[in-house]
Amino acid sequence: SFTVDAGDLVIVANATGDSTDTLEITDSQGGTYWEYRTFFDQRIAPNNVPHMAALSVRESAPTAGSMTITITLPAGPTGCTAIVLLIKNPTLYGTAAVRQSNVDIDHKADDTPSTPSLNIGAAMLSTSIAVGLVASRDPTPISAPTGSTEWGNVEIASPAFGIEVITREDDTSATVTWVGSTIRYVVWLLEIKTTGIDHIDPIVGEPTTISAHSLKAPSASMTRLARTNNHWGFSWRKH
Repeated sequence: SFTVDAGDLVIVANATGDSTDTLEITDSQGGTYWEYRTFFDQRIAPNNVPHMAALSVRESAPTAGSMTITITLPAGPTGCTAIVLLIKNPTLYGTAAVRQSNVDIDHKADDTPSTPSLNIGAAMLSTSIAVGLVASRDPTPISAPTGSTEWGNVEIASPAFGIEVITREDDTSATVTWVGSTIRYVVWLLEIKTTGIDHIDPIVGEPTTISAHSLKAPSASMTRLARTNNHWGFSWRKH
C-alpha cells in the first residue's frame, strides 16, 4: 500500500501487453475510475494481438491514509505496468477534472520511427496540469518534451513495449512534442484542472519482467515504500 492525502486526485497510467479486453481498476478505499483507453501496435506476430494503454482518473476524493490499487486483468495479457500520480489541490474529480483530452496512434504500415507529437485541441490554461503518456512497441525510452517533468518510464522485456508518463505546468500551448522517435506508439494528453502536483507513487511490473526503469525521486514528504515481489503498493489479479 501507499499513503494518500485527503483530497488527492489519483491518476493511474498503465500499459498492458497482448490485450484485446478491458481491465478494471479499483482501490482499497472503494474508489472507481474513469478510463481513457486505446489499443496500439496491432501488428504483433504471430497473432496480431494489440497492446493497450490507458489513463484512469479517480472519480472521487480519497480520505487520508493507506491505499492499495488493484488492477484486474483479462485472461490474455502477458505483460503489464503502471505509474500512479497523486495530484494535490485538485478542483474536481473524474471526468469533471479533465478540461480536454486527445489521443494519436501511430498506424504506419512499416516500422519507420517517428516523433510522438499531439495537439490537444485548444490552448491549455496556465493553471492546469497536462498529463502525457507515450506507450510504444519499442521499449527503449524516448526523452520527455522540453519543459516537461518525466515521472517515470518502464521497459518491459516480454512482450516488448515501454511506457513513459510526463506532466507539464504553466503551459498555454496546445501541442506537446516529445524528443526522439519510436515506433508503433500511442500518445495521450489529458488537461487536468488543478493548482499543483506533489509526487508520484511508483512503478509495478507484473507478471512480466521489468528490464529497466527510471523514476523521478519522490518529494521529501513521501516515504519510499519497501519493495516486495516486484510490487510497489499495488496488487494485481487476473480473471
